[in-house]
Amino acid sequence: MLIPISGLGKVTAIIVLTLYSESILSRTFTTGLKEIDPLMIEATFAMGMTSRQVFLKIQLPLAAHSIFSGIRLVLTSMIVIATIPATINVGGLGTILFEGLRIQSIVKMIWGTLATVVLCVFVAILLNSLEEFR
Repeated sequence: MLIPISGLGKVTAIIVLTLYSESILSRTFTTGLKEIDPLMIEATFAMGMTSRQVFLKIQLPLAAHSIFSGIRLVLTSMIVIATIPATINVGGLGTILFEGLRIQSIVKMIWGTLATVVLCVFVAILLNSLEEFR
């Protein structure tokens, strides 16, 4: 649907990846906030906290696990999905994979797949350590 507007290339790929990641992030963020006990929020208002204080000091820390899970999911899925635009010569890790597919080279396909998997694992480990550091 975006090809008539932005053409077939890097801009279209970036727009699609951004929209997809925003849908996942908004879903996980709102789910994390909805899982907080309403009585806890009511008690903080009863103690005299403002809406901003409740959000920053109560809701955000309690929803942090869900937010980090959403970020981890988005980053790993974006790394994998970003290999697909290589089919339209946009570049990225998918170039190795699809070049191997084109010339029927198992070695190139394995290298492209391994590079993508290693990058996904590295990002997941990095985000896990950041979440624990929090």
